[in-house]
Amino acid sequence: GMTTPAGSCGARVARMKSHSSNAEEAGIDGHGTAAAVARRDSRVSRRPPPRPRRAWRTRGWRGPRRTGPSQPRSARRDATTRLAALADYQSDLQAILAKQPPSARWQGTFHHLAWAIEQFQLPERPLQDLLKAFIQDVHNPQYPTRDDLLAYCALSANPIGRLLLHLYGRHDASSVEASDAICSALQLINFWQDLSVDLPRQRIYVPGDDARRHGVDLEDARSLRDGAHSRALVADLCAWAESLMRSG
Repeated sequence: GMTTPAGSCGARVARMKSHSSNAEEAGIDGHGTAAAVARRDSRVSRRPPPRPRRAWRTRGWRGPRRTGPSQPRSARRDATTRLAALADYQSDLQAILAKQPPSARWQGTFHHLAWAIEQFQLPERPLQDLLKAFIQDVHNPQYPTRDDLLAYCALSANPIGRLLLHLYGRHDASSVEASDAICSALQLINFWQDLSVDLPRQRIYVPGDDARRHGVDLEDARSLRDGAHSRALVADLCAWAESLMRSG
C-alpha cells in the first residue's frame, strides 16, 4: 500500500523487526512504511562510528495498515477506535519519555523502546512525528499540492533517517537534508507503485495539482484507467521521486 507512516522508508533504509502483535492492537500493525527505534547489538564496540554491516540491531513500529474493502469486515477498525488506541499509545510514549512506567497494554514494546531511548539518547521529535503520521492516516486526507504531500512524508518517513543519523552521530545540516530527501523519495516510490491498490480504496496520495495538470479526475474511476493521461501523470510523479532521490 501507499504509506504510511509509513510506508516504507524504514523497511528500505534498515530492515526493521516489528512487535506486530503489540502494535496491531493500536491499529499500527504494519504498512510498508514503518517507523523505528534502534538498539545496538551487545557484541558491538561502543566506539563510533560503527560498521553499517552488522553494527545495529533494530526494533520498532511499522506504520498503520490501512483498512479497505478487500479486508474482512472483522479486521477493519473504525476511525474512532483507532484514534482512541493511538491516543493510548501516545500516552505510553509520553510516559517513557518522562521516565515513567507505561501501561500494561504494550509493555513489551515500550520496555524495549525505553531502553533504546536511554541507551542512545534518542531524540523525542522523530518518535512523536511518526505517531502524528499514524494519526493523519486515520483521517485519510487528500493532498492538494506536492508541498502538502511532502509535509506528510516529513512525519511518516523522514524521522526514520533522522533516527539513524543520530545513531551514527551525524547531525550536520547537509546530512539531515540529504536524509530527508532520500526518505521522502522512498515514501513517494511506495505511493506510486501501489496506485492500483490504493486509488480504488480512496487512498489518494496523488497531489491534486498534478492530477489536474494531466487531465485526470481523481474522483472519477473512469479517468483512472490505463491510458495516455494516467500514464503521463504516473511518469511525472516517478520523475519527481527520482529527482528527489538524486538530490539526496
